[in-house]
Amino acid sequence: MIRFAIFLILFFVLIGVCVYYKNYFNSKLYIAVISLIVATFVVGFIYTSLDNSSGALKQDILNIYKSGKELDCNGIKVSNKTHGFDNGTSVFIDNKNYQKIDMFICK
Repeated sequence: MIRFAIFLILFFVLIGVCVYYKNYFNSKLYIAVISLIVATFVVGFIYTSLDNSSGALKQDILNIYKSGKELDCNGIKVSNKTHGFDNGTSVFIDNKNYQKIDMFICK
């Protein structure tokens, strides 16, 4: 959320700079710059919303894992007793044979 707030502040700063220097741009360049800023804002908004939904899913899966319940990952039963979790790569690692399982395939 902080990342989006920073992006939003920068967006309004860029719009403010464009409005302040509007007299120095010709109309086509001004429209192109504003369009580019708006397109960047839309892409940033979509990216942030997708990133936040992925983070919420990750948190839900981790809560189930940490509570000791079993997760079903394409037929493989994963729990905190049988698998470790690597936060950097978001995978469960089997304690015996070190098989890696992507957390996002688990239910």
